[in-house]
Amino acid sequence: MPGTLDAERLHRALAGIPRLTEQELSVFRCLPTGPTNAQLAEHLHLTVRTAKFHVANIRAKLGGVSRLQACLLAVHHTARPSDPEGTGGAEVSACGTAAVPR
Repeated sequence: MPGTLDAERLHRALAGIPRLTEQELSVFRCLPTGPTNAQLAEHLHLTVRTAKFHVANIRAKLGGVSRLQACLLAVHHTARPSDPEGTGGAEVSACGTAAVPR
């Protein structure tokens, strides 16, 4: 069914998370709340254009998923019991501050 993430595609998408840059991980961790690019920009002290750029890169690195699917993947990724910080082992800041100050 188009627009759905089957188990294999979900696994491939989640495997792409370690390839995200620190800034992309910072944006990715904010996606579970479904923010707009403007809201991401405000929370992470970025321009709207930069936030949009990071979201596009995240979607591409996760296998071309939709924005909604990226949000759902972020929810799944940050809720993993083996990763209580939801960082995939990467050092990133909490949503609300930029991992890499601009």
